[in-house]
Amino acid sequence: MTVLFKLPPQASNGDTLAVSAKLYRNVSLAPGDRVFLWWSETQGGAGLVGYGTCLSTASTSNSVEAVVEPVLMRETGYGFGRERLRPFREVAGDAPEATLAKALYKHSLNKVVQISPSEEAFLEELF
Repeated sequence: MTVLFKLPPQASNGDTLAVSAKLYRNVSLAPGDRVFLWWSETQGGAGLVGYGTCLSTASTSNSVEAVVEPVLMRETGYGFGRERLRPFREVAGDAPEATLAKALYKHSLNKVVQISPSEEAFLEELF
């Protein structure tokens, strides 16, 4: 499974990053899953900042804490943020930009969403 965390900017503690968020639409996360990281621009972040691998998780009924080993991170982002998604917020269909825009901006900060294979492929192209 591949997920995306939307959070305020987080500091890594060496080789790992501890993240915590609300689960969106019954997402499950397990060690080995791929994790994309999105630092919220409204909290001083730069949008898509990297991806990594989930090393461990601890879940409650509606939230998850995870330790992520970043594979590729850039605090200044990859040029993919709110401005690039804004035109797709009201677009119908299942184009990756449209579905990501709905998942990221329909609900609040501090959440983790499962992303589809087409969304994952789209995000991979940005690195």
